[in-house]
Amino acid sequence: MLGPCFGIKPSDSNIYSPVNGIVDSVQDTKHAIVIFGDNGEEILVHIGIDSVMLKGEGLETFVKPGDRVSPSVRIASYQKSVFDAHQIADTVIVALTNSDAFKQTEFKKLSPESLPVGAVIAEVRV
Repeated sequence: MLGPCFGIKPSDSNIYSPVNGIVDSVQDTKHAIVIFGDNGEEILVHIGIDSVMLKGEGLETFVKPGDRVSPSVRIASYQKSVFDAHQIADTVIVALTNSDAFKQTEFKKLSPESLPVGAVIAEVRV
């Protein structure tokens, strides 16, 4: 089990870091990035549903392990036309993979409209 997570349907093809932290890993297939947050969070950013099957086609990453990121940093992008051609959903899943290290994970109640880059969606408490 991954832990608490949420999905985002991007309004464009750019993916930004969900936290301040350090990139731990970028999958060779470019569909997933792990970030260690400054507060101890281990965050998995998974671009698309079943996108691993693309083997990197239509995906581009802009970070590497050891890079410092923040919510204003673009970490990846995807080509919607490639996802559509392969019938891959472009929902981005953000999962807290070490939720047992925190007392509480709280998701904000949000309206379904567009959110600006850097909007607070969830918080964890130590």
